[in-house]
Amino acid sequence: MIGRPPLVDEKTFIDVWNKNGGDFHAVAKELNIKSNTAWVRGNRLLKQYGVSKPHRNAKVTFDLRYEDMKHE
Repeated sequence: MIGRPPLVDEKTFIDVWNKNGGDFHAVAKELNIKSNTAWVRGNRLLKQYGVSKPHRNAKVTFDLRYEDMKHE
């Protein structure tokens, strides 16, 4: 089953996530998406790119250049 495409492209989402220091509420407000959507997508992308969180509610950012995130 294939889900619907994301409302915001990955690069834009990550840029906004990093700009807001991992604050999903601020990300949601800036991108005009639901807070839960921003939280879920942020956590999925963090996991996908191997960024670990020290604890569940920690705010972390991506320490990757967009060029490093190309899918193989």
